[in-house]
Amino acid sequence: MKRLLTMLLVLSAVFTLAACRNTNEPAPDVTTDEFAMILNQLFAVDGTINLNSERMLQKIAVSESDYEDYLMRVPRGTNQDEYGVFSATDKDSAQRIYKAVQEYFENRRAEWMDEYLQDERHKLDAADVKLIADKYIVYVIADKDTVITAFTAAEALVKSKR
Repeated sequence: MKRLLTMLLVLSAVFTLAACRNTNEPAPDVTTDEFAMILNQLFAVDGTINLNSERMLQKIAVSESDYEDYLMRVPRGTNQDEYGVFSATDKDSAQRIYKAVQEYFENRRAEWMDEYLQDERHKLDAADVKLIADKYIVYVIADKDTVITAFTAAEALVKSKR
């Protein structure tokens, strides 16, 4: 119940910001901190850590020239909730990052040991990545409802900046 209420509050706040704006302008400037403010409300942030660029590049095979900024919050401990946001330098870079995140998911699924954290596997199965405004790549590893809510909130944030 608490999680549902939190999701509803996040969505209502973001939709309020986005209510009056709708144009076909270039991608607005949204910082990873702004994404984090919204996404952190959906995750147990104390159960995650930010990854530095060296560790991030070990997990997701992207070139540093493909992104302007990024944020990755990965689990520490037994919870598999994770999210990441990349701000791509251009449309081609955005596509490369998108594909790299998909490969990251494939690798995680292939390496998964069924005897380890069986109750968390459904989160990896529900993992998804979304390209927003041809610039922002958002990925989420969580239960299906959280993935949907996170994408809705991220899209509304970008829309509110137009």
